[in-house]
Amino acid sequence: MMKKNLVTLLTLIIVMQFAGRAQSLGDNTKHKLTDYPELESYINFRFENERYSGVTVIFQDSILEFSSIKGSANRDWDVNNTLDTKFDLASATKMFTAIGIAILYDQDRINLDAPFMKYFPSFPLEIASEITLRQLLSHTSGLTDLFFEEAYLRGDRSRLRKVSDYDPYFSELRIGHVPSDRIMYSNTNFLILGRIIEEVSGKNYYDFVHEQIFVPLNMCDTGFFEKDEVVKNRAVGYFNDAQASMEFGVPNDDQIRSNIAIRSIKGMPAGGAFSTVSDMNLFMNGIRSEKLISVETYKLFTKEFRGGYGLGFQVYEQEGQRVIGHSGGFYGVSTMIFYMPNINRTFISLTNTDFAAQPIFDRFLALQNDINTFRPISISSEELSQYEGYYAVIEGEMKGHQIHIQATGERLLFDNSLEFFPFGKDSFFDIDNDRFSLIFQRNENDEIIGFERGDGGMFVQVAENIDSTQVRTVVALILPEEILQEYIVELIFEEYGMMGGHRPTISVADGALLIDNMMKFLPYEKDKFFLHDDMGMKLHFNRDSKGEIMGAHVLRGEDVVGKLSLLDK
Repeated sequence: MMKKNLVTLLTLIIVMQFAGRAQSLGDNTKHKLTDYPELESYINFRFENERYSGVTVIFQDSILEFSSIKGSANRDWDVNNTLDTKFDLASATKMFTAIGIAILYDQDRINLDAPFMKYFPSFPLEIASEITLRQLLSHTSGLTDLFFEEAYLRGDRSRLRKVSDYDPYFSELRIGHVPSDRIMYSNTNFLILGRIIEEVSGKNYYDFVHEQIFVPLNMCDTGFFEKDEVVKNRAVGYFNDAQASMEFGVPNDDQIRSNIAIRSIKGMPAGGAFSTVSDMNLFMNGIRSEKLISVETYKLFTKEFRGGYGLGFQVYEQEGQRVIGHSGGFYGVSTMIFYMPNINRTFISLTNTDFAAQPIFDRFLALQNDINTFRPISISSEELSQYEGYYAVIEGEMKGHQIHIQATGERLLFDNSLEFFPFGKDSFFDIDNDRFSLIFQRNENDEIIGFERGDGGMFVQVAENIDSTQVRTVVALILPEEILQEYIVELIFEEYGMMGGHRPTISVADGALLIDNMMKFLPYEKDKFFLHDDMGMKLHFNRDSKGEIMGAHVLRGEDVVGKLSLLDK
């Protein structure tokens, strides 16, 4: 009871702080405290475990019901986040571009089912001549993602200050097949839509969005700020994701870094605008109120088209709630901005750390619908150590895979990647996805003999404890450099699976293949390699009838998680 009262008191203090900032939140903002102690407790848990930094709010129309503020906007100067902090929206920016197109649609200046090149005739790829605006808006065009192209990744992002500065990258794109029941998410679609706004309106994209969206809705703290521009109350994004090394050459040293060096100089139609929680609530309310577009057009754009996506909006059902809005993610950025018409609430979480916002949104929906959630408890390090060891999967997902579990701090480290926290005796949950539980089994002597991991649905993994003598080891082969040189070929990840559209660089170093200057794969059989610090990750090359390399598979255990094909010359 004391803990609950403390959480409630903290919530009251935060809302009182918010009330003191009412002017910066708009004159029409009202405040009504609603008790969300479970949500605040969960945010605190994630913050204490360095999984969250940002601001989360819940609005009913213009009435603020809940707010939580945690973490630093700038760690160099130890500046805390506030309700006035401007956060990078990442892909949630796509909603601005979609509404820009919707405004032109309401003005009868565009046809959603016309080929987009009618409005953007200088687009360089004739193979895209049949793609429509509706396909761009719904991510069903099949155009590959420009942001995974080598030219972009190795290019000078400090010069991309106009939307037209992205035009030279369009000539490198390809078109993939999109199944009739799926989407193929691609930032390219919205870069093109931004150029169409410019071509049709006669104004540059940034001026159009400012004049047609931000000004009418009084969004005074929203903009596409350049990173070398002095901007009051702007948050810096922080990350330690190893994949940034593959994409941007960031050292893979597990250090927390700011994302300033890897962001484009300026946001664009696909992502990177900055805003506050208050401004984003003004936006979500404004698009429903005929201040910008007609009700009919709002319904058209926010109706699911395919695969949980409408026309520039994510539209799907979760935990019995229909949700409309958009998420966003980049290194050091995580956002969730969603309106739920069934309960007339808008949830906004703007954060400046990796994967911070979605678990909070998931927890809110679960609590809103009285779905059982896991609550962390503390256990001693001695108790925690009894779960350490090696396990072999005997049933379900990744059968045959061996898993190493280690105790660290107050949690279990699962297979060197996932972190599980206790919520009961022998029971743990994944901190980043608490649908996943890890339940250990004991024998009659009270000894741990295995575990079952699952998400309460289709995913099930049953494993048994094994001793160190049963742990498989893979012995690396020593191959001459001229043999390793055979594997230096130009490959591209196929659209479905990990890193779709990415072109990895392959080099030889110290008797191994170095992928993207980061991942070191050692040979253990002909055409077969394993990751030097994770034997469960393998890279298998494929050859044609002439013995020439034609592609490769990335495997996690026995499961293929990525496919690469030879890049066409």
